[in-house]
Amino acid sequence: MWHHMLTSGLALAGLLILAAAALGVASGWQSAVAQQSGRAAAISTGYGYTCALLDSGEIACWGSNRQGQRDAPAGRFHAVSAGSSHSCGLRKTGAVTCWGSNWDGQADAPTGRFNAVSAGEFHSCGLRETGAVECWGHNVRGQAAAPAGRFSAISAGGLHSCGLVSRAPSSAGVTTTLARRMRRRGASAR
Repeated sequence: MWHHMLTSGLALAGLLILAAAALGVASGWQSAVAQQSGRAAAISTGYGYTCALLDSGEIACWGSNRQGQRDAPAGRFHAVSAGSSHSCGLRKTGAVTCWGSNWDGQADAPTGRFNAVSAGEFHSCGLRETGAVECWGHNVRGQAAAPAGRFSAISAGGLHSCGLVSRAPSSAGVTTTLARRMRRRGASAR
């Protein structure tokens, strides 16, 4: 099931604060990062394991490795997302690479360029450069059936996925159906 939210600077800032706090308290992250060159720039936790994106662009993971979810491929990445038993990374080129469990196709990333990626329990979602969302993997509850529209952020969970709906700049004069509905609701609530 997909849930829509309007972009909120406070929500995004809260996520960044949580990630920064996790960097300081995550057990064992210093030793995993010390094995690589550089410092951790971002972190993502999965089911019993954690991956860090290093400032060098490499990914270092530690913890459980039953499905190969911490065996990050070599190369330079822009982002990492740890799922239940698989991980996905967004390469500097915009391509998505996933590794680990692939029971339901959650590690079979589509080709093309993305701006973001999120690994869920048994599915993954990517945010295309156009703002469209594409998901792959297990879809028992519709969690991989992304709605049409433009999004600015995504998050794949267990049996659900969420996305922040993009709004066109008001100076462009473009108004989405969702924005019109929200204005009507807001006007009637006043």
